[in-house]
Amino acid sequence: FLTINGNGYTVINSLGAQGSATGTDLQGMSGNLAGYYALGSNIDASATSTWNAGEGFVPVGDSTTNFTGTFDGLGHTITGLTINMPAQDYVGLFGYAGAGSILKNVGLLNGSVTGVNYVGGLVGENDGAITNSYSTGAVTGSSDADAVAVGGLVGLNYYGTITNSYSTGAVTGSGDEVGGLVGFNYNGTITNSYSTGAVSGKNYVGGLVGYNNGGTTTYSYWDKETSGWATSDGGTGLTTALMKTMSSFINWDIANSGGSSAIWRIYEGNTYPLLRSFLTPLTVTANADSKTYDGLAYSGGNGVTYSIASPTLLGTLAYSGTSQGAINAGNYTITPGCYYSDQQGYDITNADGALTINPASLSITANADSKTYDGIAYSGGNDVTYTGFVNGETSSVLGGTLTYGGTSQGAINAGSYDITPGGLTSGNYDITNADGALTINPEQTTTSTITILDMYQIMNTEKITDTKNFNDTIVIAGTSDAGLFTARALNYEIEQTVFGYQPDDEDKKIERQKREQKIEKGK
Repeated sequence: FLTINGNGYTVINSLGAQGSATGTDLQGMSGNLAGYYALGSNIDASATSTWNAGEGFVPVGDSTTNFTGTFDGLGHTITGLTINMPAQDYVGLFGYAGAGSILKNVGLLNGSVTGVNYVGGLVGENDGAITNSYSTGAVTGSSDADAVAVGGLVGLNYYGTITNSYSTGAVTGSGDEVGGLVGFNYNGTITNSYSTGAVSGKNYVGGLVGYNNGGTTTYSYWDKETSGWATSDGGTGLTTALMKTMSSFINWDIANSGGSSAIWRIYEGNTYPLLRSFLTPLTVTANADSKTYDGLAYSGGNGVTYSIASPTLLGTLAYSGTSQGAINAGNYTITPGCYYSDQQGYDITNADGALTINPASLSITANADSKTYDGIAYSGGNDVTYTGFVNGETSSVLGGTLTYGGTSQGAINAGSYDITPGGLTSGNYDITNADGALTINPEQTTTSTITILDMYQIMNTEKITDTKNFNDTIVIAGTSDAGLFTARALNYEIEQTVFGYQPDDEDKKIERQKREQKIEKGK
């Protein structure tokens, strides 16, 4: 038992048996024609094909005792319903839905309904209100040439209303007033509805409505190609392509993306409008992906994840979003798409995944350089060597300007220094700058003669006066004895020999002698 808006509904979960009048199953609704009913689950009605000596299911309500209650399918379906009564009028799941009756939120799948007059997939005659419902089964009027009012959803819409509903089954009538949705619309109202099934009949045949008398049909459509009819007594005929285009459906509450609250859902270019309340929400999320910059355009994706395990979907997975064709390092979106569903499937929401293109590694190493001491400050460098460019790229793809730093910049004196490259930038490369080496070698001088003025000074202060005005202090490295001394200045190399020096131990008298020595600069 279910309460909706203060009314108690009998919940129907079974087909019942032929002849049932229990008021608690589908066939048994005949036992209480004024009741409130709701489908608690989908109903398989295929067993009705053998009921009543082949006549099948007995329509609920007739012209004498109308159904005046409320039937809410709650988004469920009835599959395989068979009614084969070629000698009876008012034939459908509901034979006659009287004034005040409400039929809503139900789908009829793959059944077949046959009668004489006032024959429809859902209702033979509707004097009440039908909303949010559809039928896909075949509907047939008997061989009586005078039969009337045969429609895919409703045979006769007599002062009734049909809103947000559709029919796709073939409709065949031997007589008059045959329509894809409604055979005869007598002072009734049809709004935001459509039909696509093939239609055939004798007179007053139309793609959507066979015959209209005083009724109105607004914002409703039929497929001119699949119905075989370019005319209808109400509605607008469209090509199949336009019937699968959202913009064709003027003043409809319709969406072409998942997760909306719209009444209708369309998969643009793939489906006719679907009633969203029958669809199961499904989210398809693109998996994240990453790569290292390689100079090549990204294409495709890394698969998807479904919010429902192993859904059966139509179409072929494809990807879009800013990721497609992306080359440079950065963050992009991977948008899944191109899946779609039929009315028994899913309201698909596509959720983006993330593509990350990481910078490639690039090493910039300063080339080694060398010079001979010249008293001038060093500046710049000797170019660089690149390691890590991809896809044939060169330094032309880098930004900035090559600069040099390190201890080499401004170096004057002989020695070893660092040349540090810098200044180059790139969004696609993670740049590592590696030092190179600068060597400033001592200058080689010509052979000269200098005079050691004071050996005592050499021995005690380790300094020698340069009479050739080399403008440098010469540091002596050696012993205090007469013999070989090596004198090294910062930027010169001197080899010298001191002869014959014998210090006076008694009075430490310094003997001034002049000695010649050969100076030779080395590296």
